[in-house]
This record gives sequence, structure tokens and C-alpha cells, in this order.
Amino acid sequence: MNNKLLLLIICMSTLFSNLIHPPDGSELNYIHVMFQWNTVEGSTEYNFQLSSTNDFTSLLVSTSTSNLYYIEEDGIDWESNYYWRVSPIDAEWIDTFNFTTGESSVTFQNDDEPVEIQIYNSELTSDGITIFGSFYNNYSAAIDMNGNEVWNSGGVNTFVFFHAGENNELLGGKFLSEFNNSLIGSEFSLEGEFEWSEPINEEMLQNESFIQHEIIKLPSGNYMGFIPIVENHPIPTSGDYSSIDNPFSWEEDYDDYIEYGIGYDWKGEKIVEWDKDTGDIVWEWSAFDY
Repeated sequence: MNNKLLLLIICMSTLFSNLIHPPDGSELNYIHVMFQWNTVEGSTEYNFQLSSTNDFTSLLVSTSTSNLYYIEEDGIDWESNYYWRVSPIDAEWIDTFNFTTGESSVTFQNDDEPVEIQIYNSELTSDGITIFGSFYNNYSAAIDMNGNEVWNSGGVNTFVFFHAGENNELLGGKFLSEFNNSLIGSEFSLEGEFEWSEPINEEMLQNESFIQHEIIKLPSGNYMGFIPIVENHPIPTSGDYSSIDNPFSWEEDYDDYIEYGIGYDWKGEKIVEWDKDTGDIVWEWSAFDY
């Protein structure tokens, strides 16, 4: 066999038998962890071990599975260090990876007012995770049914969660204090990365304006949100409004019904659709246009 071809086969075998997730040396912002690894040729079952020590003398998990993943929801804690490894049954360990977990969020670090969960009717509850966004310190977190924090956005002043998209995208606002509107409409990942953000002017530290009510991800992949806008307009004088039978006309009734020459700030909303790749506005509708 050609030596170059043999080397390629060996490299590919090594590449596709490595551990995948969590990456070696990573810091996680969650404690419900899915461990993943690549298939080993000829293997249908694998040993999995998780330990708090690198010599695996303090095992937290030791099990076997026919899957290429293992999910641990109970044994991992915040601000801790872990080691994990995988091997085919009756074979050597593939590799050993290490990861750490970050801090729990500010709400759950408050010893004076700890979070308390009250369940009024357990028959109406279901398994799952509750995600919330906090405008206090601008962060997000997730709790299980018992009130235990299992994920956060990676610290204060990071990301405020609004809601999840149809495909479970985390949509909300990225916090950038130096901008004129400090919450920037964004899609955020569980790993703490921003998948998309509304266009911003980094030189002038300005964005279009914070999407204050909602941001959605359209089936096309584009993003849509409400943007507050303020325009200067006059207002009718008190008690001089036009009747239903004689609707008010800006052109004809301006002098009779409006305080002439006096303008006031009117706040409305503009609906904007941004292109997912370029950030260009591809469609918009303003309340002031009607």
C-alpha cells in the first residue's frame, strides 16, 4: 500500500474516533451535559467514565452504552473540574478530556434571598427546563422543576432572554453598555455564543434601536422585530376633537384643532425584517406612515 495512503487512513481513523464534546479544556455555562464521541470501527458498545480526578479514582459515573453520547444531569456542579473518557468494550480508552464549569448566576448566589420553588399541584407539572431573562443585571438562566439552576448566559451583563423560536433558538438582547441602546436584538446559543445580532455602528456606538418587545426568526432564516421610533408631531387642543361624522383632516383642520407651531414627541413602533446574512433591512412598516 502507498505510504501516503496508509498515513491518510491512520489520520482519518484517529480523527473519527476522538472525543467530541465537551471539548478538552473547555468551560461550560451549564451543568446538564451531553458527552459525545465518534464511532470506533467495529464497536457497538462503549464504556463511559466521568471523574473529579484525572486518575479516575473518584468516579461520578461509570457505565456502558450503545449510543455515541451520554447525558449527565445529576453529578455535575458549578465551579468544578471534571475528567471524562470513553472506550469500546474490551479495548483501550480513546482519550481523556477535561472541562470546568463556570459560576452560577447572580440570582442563585444571593444567600440572603435564596430562590424558593413552590409547587401547588404536582399533577399539573411536567419534566422540563424553565428559561428566564432578567433585566436586573442583564443576564439569563434556566432552572429545573426543583429550582436548581442548570444553565446561565455566562455572567451578568451578557444576554437577556425573551423567548424561544420554533426550533428552540434563544432570542433576546445582547447587552452592550456603551451603545445608545444597550440591548441589541440577538440570537444566543446554549454554549454562550451569539449566532446573530442586529446591525450596529461600532464607530458611532449606535444601533437602529433596541428590539424592546420581541424578536422572531422567520422560516426563511431572516429576523424580525419591533423597533421603537420617535417623531415630532403636533397634538389636538383639549376639547376640540373632530366628530365621528366629520373625521379630522391634517390638511383642512390643522389651524382649528392643533396648537399651531407646537410639536411633541410621539412614540410608535416600526416592524423591521433583517436579512440573516447581510443584516440589510429587506422590509419594514412604520406606524407613522399611516
